[in-house]
Amino acid sequence: MGFDLDLNFAADDAQALEAGTVRQPGWFRAVVHDVTEEDEKGYWEIHYRVTAGPWAGSTIKDKLWKPENAADTAKAETSTKRIKLVLKRLGVWDGVPGQRKISLADAIGKECWLKLGERTYKGQDGQPAKSVDVEWAGIYPIDDKRVPPEVRNPGSGGGNSSARASARKPAAPHVPTPPLSPAKPMPDYSDL
Repeated sequence: MGFDLDLNFAADDAQALEAGTVRQPGWFRAVVHDVTEEDEKGYWEIHYRVTAGPWAGSTIKDKLWKPENAADTAKAETSTKRIKLVLKRLGVWDGVPGQRKISLADAIGKECWLKLGERTYKGQDGQPAKSVDVEWAGIYPIDDKRVPPEVRNPGSGGGNSSARASARKPAAPHVPTPPLSPAKPMPDYSDL
């Protein structure tokens, strides 16, 4: 028995380990850090690293379910639509129709905005449970106008005042106020 370890430490390991995982709803600027495959469980998992704000260095994970493992045709189509949406919004797919091979590994290094929301589901014990996840269509290109201006440019009140410009800070998570209506918004398919 020994106490010696042979480990390879990446340059950003220390910050990421200290930062942990984001578990609150809101907007986050991030970069795709890694993509893994959980073949036995039937999904790919994208690992995003938050790049700005108080959560910088934290990890956000998002599952892309494999269509071939879906329970039925409707769920397979939903999985396929989400995969296409994520690939398009990350800039891996250019949106041009046609059959092609695309690697999820091409997403590594791509910057984006993530919108995390709280969802309620039935836990393994049958009791209601909550989690915070990337929303179904909650991945947006860095320059996407659907990301609120106060999120894209925190501290900007409009205009070009040098005092305001010098007061700008890196993007911090924006936690939206919960809607008054319990109605769930429909996913945004407009860019598919």
